[in-house]
Amino acid sequence: MATGWPLVGRAEELRFVATALRSRSGPRGVVLAGAAGVGKTRLAGEALAEAGQRGMTVRRATATASSRPLPLGAFGGLLGELGDLGREPAQLLPRAAAALLAGAGRAGVVIGVDDAHLLDELSATVIHQLVLRRAATVLVTVRTGEPAPDAVTALWKDRDLDRLEVQPLSEREVTTLLESVLGGHVEQASVSRLWAMCQGNVLYLQQLVDGAVENGALRVERGVWRLAEPPRVTPGLVELVAARVGALPAAVREVVDVLAVNEPLGVGLLTGLTEPDAVEDAENRGIVRVDTDGRRVQARLAHPLYGEVRRAAMGRLRARRLRSRIATALSNTGARRADDVLRRAVLMLDSDLDTDPGLLVAAAERASYLGDLPLALRLGRAAVVAGGGFPAQAIVANSTAFLGPAHEADAELAVLTRLAGSDAELVRAAVNRATFLTWMLARVDQAEAVLDEAAARVVTAGERMPLVALRAMIDGQLGRPDRAEQAALSVLRSGGATEDAVLMACCGSVAALAVTGRADQMGPHVARGVEAAARSTERAEFRLPLVALQITGLRLAGHLGRRRPDRCRLPGAGQGRPDRRPDRLLPGGRVRARPGPGGDGGALAARGTRGYRAVRRRRRLAVRHAHRVDPGSGGER
Repeated sequence: MATGWPLVGRAEELRFVATALRSRSGPRGVVLAGAAGVGKTRLAGEALAEAGQRGMTVRRATATASSRPLPLGAFGGLLGELGDLGREPAQLLPRAAAALLAGAGRAGVVIGVDDAHLLDELSATVIHQLVLRRAATVLVTVRTGEPAPDAVTALWKDRDLDRLEVQPLSEREVTTLLESVLGGHVEQASVSRLWAMCQGNVLYLQQLVDGAVENGALRVERGVWRLAEPPRVTPGLVELVAARVGALPAAVREVVDVLAVNEPLGVGLLTGLTEPDAVEDAENRGIVRVDTDGRRVQARLAHPLYGEVRRAAMGRLRARRLRSRIATALSNTGARRADDVLRRAVLMLDSDLDTDPGLLVAAAERASYLGDLPLALRLGRAAVVAGGGFPAQAIVANSTAFLGPAHEADAELAVLTRLAGSDAELVRAAVNRATFLTWMLARVDQAEAVLDEAAARVVTAGERMPLVALRAMIDGQLGRPDRAEQAALSVLRSGGATEDAVLMACCGSVAALAVTGRADQMGPHVARGVEAAARSTERAEFRLPLVALQITGLRLAGHLGRRRPDRCRLPGAGQGRPDRRPDRLLPGGRVRARPGPGGDGGALAARGTRGYRAVRRRRRLAVRHAHRVDPGSGGER
């Protein structure tokens, strides 16, 4: 690991500062403003070093809260002996200015003042006078939002100096910085996590990374740096955040703690849990930010690390009590948004409230829909313990099927079958297990036996539709187009099939049409399947193989450029969750084609996101040349 942190992502700012320091006609200097730790001091230091290399005489000073009560306290080490400050006040300003300018060469003097908002009034006046007289080039840094002496604010308000707002680093710049510091490639998900915590603040990032490397949370695995566990809040980081936040009144600290437990919160709800004046005070201090989300006005902490630090310092009992209060308040407000149910359930798990199995099941279904399968599994298991029965076990089984290990998933699916108390539940359990056996374990014979057994036990004919639909999908997968089409049409023409059954049947019919050279007929089936996926309760992810099959049909017909990948997007996709990667959701990631009746001896084999492949080249060529499709006639592409 590198010993120093390089300056990354500041080339444009450095050019701006260098131009301002070299100015002959305009303002001679610049004010660098920004949040604490954003990199103002480092940027100023680089600019001053460059000025020194050009021959300028560099004077550096740092203002502090402890030096502020002393006249000219920030310049104590630069001014030498100025005599009794109390006896000669009229001579003090010119003598201080002369001392700062003494010994300058032909290139002149550049004076750099870090944290100029902490300057005493006399020091601020000296700087202001030097700027007005153009006697020196001045580079100062100030913290955005902090009060400063009038003489300092006048520097940019009166346009005597240019002001540059130093922005946090972007995620891409943080990637470059980390790879330079660590000396190797860094996993992008880990970069995203670190960036989300530090929000591009270099000082916070350095504390996070140094602590994570020291305790092993950030380490090299297979030649790549990655976070194996969440970074811990180090004492140094606590001190930095505490210095930024400052000493808070008890009422404001309560606001911070409530938001640290769960954010964002509606302002109305937050003021009901705390004191309205304290919420306003927290916003005025820059600790809380208020945003508008639709018709809601929501409050959140101004920086993610404020919450991290408060949670690390908060006792377990206090945290549980606050979660109980927030969950109760959310319930009392009606929790009208879908994600309110999810928030209430998560708060309930780690609070003093009694568990509600119905709420936990609803929240787990929402988490699964959003692609957060680890959270869905956690909520589902809690719902099982709370007596959620079959619906809760279905969530546990389905989540485990994706997250593994395989033997645990099969065991959970077997439990689900035993819990089935109706034809509908038996069919749902059978479909879940057959899907898992087919596309996760490649045990097609066993999957078909599960479907046969369930069909024999189901009394109501209409309840068998999902079993038939899954048969169609499996037959289409294994190159049995005749059987796939026949089963699919029986479902699609029934009129009473569920959305899940319609979606699976559409997958089977599109597979049959794709391999038999009828790509021009796929469009309506794809459209119907996509509509069913939007209303599907458990199979929405099958929209991906549906569109992949359509693309395969177009490829087989010779239309290699006709694609619509946007149709494959799922809720939660692109949010850094590995369980929503298309290659993990596509049926066929592990299934091998095998001979079967009604087919061509395994004419298709699924291979992840590439969809279905034609195994026999002669058949592919025959389809391509014998049945050209008009690109405009095939419905959705």
